[in-house]
Amino acid sequence: MVLENFNENLEKYAQLIAEVGVNVQESHTVVLQISVEQAPLARLITKKAYALGAVKTSSVGIFAMNFSPRALKLPAPSHK
Repeated sequence: MVLENFNENLEKYAQLIAEVGVNVQESHTVVLQISVEQAPLARLITKKAYALGAVKTSSVGIFAMNFSPRALKLPAPSHK
């Protein structure tokens, strides 16, 4: 279920984060550490940051921590 005005509220939330939460000022560099599932919000925050005078933005995506034992260099589970 998606709210009727979801995109409008997401844009307002991004504005609030950039202006109040982060307090982006001219010549600031903004680094976002955000889940990849939140890419639409990250793009909006980036847009708002540039509008407020940021000179550079960078996003660091965070992936879900669902790694296999091999990826974690752990011994594979034994199947008895």
